[in-house]
Amino acid sequence: MSSDESDGDFEGFSETDVINAEQEVLAAEERLRVILSEQGIGDDSDGDLNESENEDEGEEEVHIDERGDGGDGWHSRFDIYERGLPHLFTPRGNTGPSRVMGAEKEVLDFWQLYMGDQFLEFLINQTDSYANYNIQHRPNHNKMPWSIPTLPEIKAFLGLTYQMGINRKPSTKLYWSTDPVMVTPIFSSTMTRDRYTQILRYLHFSNVANEPRQGEPNYDPLYKIKPVVNHLNNKFGLEYIPKRNITIDECMVYNCASIEHQLEMQCDLKDRCSLVVSTCWPHT
Repeated sequence: MSSDESDGDFEGFSETDVINAEQEVLAAEERLRVILSEQGIGDDSDGDLNESENEDEGEEEVHIDERGDGGDGWHSRFDIYERGLPHLFTPRGNTGPSRVMGAEKEVLDFWQLYMGDQFLEFLINQTDSYANYNIQHRPNHNKMPWSIPTLPEIKAFLGLTYQMGINRKPSTKLYWSTDPVMVTPIFSSTMTRDRYTQILRYLHFSNVANEPRQGEPNYDPLYKIKPVVNHLNNKFGLEYIPKRNITIDECMVYNCASIEHQLEMQCDLKDRCSLVVSTCWPHT
């Protein structure tokens, strides 16, 4: 090309140039589609239609369809990169609940999936251990006779505690009030106030005698609640396998414990809260 031609104004692409470029783009798209198809990669649709069909069919096995996923967004192969992003984890089987609960099941049946009798027995033993520890080391502050809670009793205790979160009152003792304006019969008919406050006082999830102190190599600021955290995390993983599209959510949980990494809210009440991070399915 001469210098005169290079210095001239650009007059645009010819019709032939445009047609050739379009054909090259289409050919490149087709090559990419073939490569992705060979590697078992489909599109990124959520597959809501397939999900509803699978729910109608009951517990039938979800088959991999021609797109390369099973209708829940997961692909059949995970050893390759998709659109430049690696798969960080893979499902262990069909996504969703690990078991099907019948229509006759009650709310308590779902609760017991996560808080079974074995874990409650562990909670009872730790609470009894902490009560005996306090009675031995501080007898003047623990004069009320102590008896280890039974399994039905600890369930009743937890049930009343959950109810307090729904029916809010200024103080715990008001739940056992006989005042016609404040009375809530379910509390006094289930457990005495003294027994409830006694269990609440000694409620524990770990062995205080083995608690590592700050500065020790195995020190854990969450030691007191770590068994509960580990138990629930394991149960969540066993009972539900997430679908491909998940979100990360944060929430603040108030606590009165002395935890070094808790956050102090900048508000009038100066509530101390812990930050809880959870994974959630965005369609719920």
